[in-house]
Amino acid sequence: MSSCKLAVLLVLLGVASYAAENDIPALCKSASVTAVSCAGAGAEEGAAEGAAEGAEEGDALLAHPDDCRLFYYCDGAGAPVCRQCPAGLHFSPDSHVCDQPDHAGCQLATTTA
Repeated sequence: MSSCKLAVLLVLLGVASYAAENDIPALCKSASVTAVSCAGAGAEEGAAEGAAEGAEEGDALLAHPDDCRLFYYCDGAGAPVCRQCPAGLHFSPDSHVCDQPDHAGCQLATTTA
């Protein structure tokens, strides 16, 4: 599990050093359908809880509402920055790390057509 925390730390260091638009993973651009707010306004139930915590701490990690492989980092200005877990891992909304899918506990809202 410590390797997962290291992976998230490395991702966060990348965010802190360079969060320009061309640094956003392609999967973030194609899989991001639901709007996310670091302040919790308009966010889904699970993300709103994380957003409230992040507002107090200054930098939050939020589960991506549309894809378990992705998560958001709320930068110092309060803007959500999409990031991708390393290959094969899912973001855990409880422990705020990328983990094996069967341990991550990621559950997306399902829709019916």
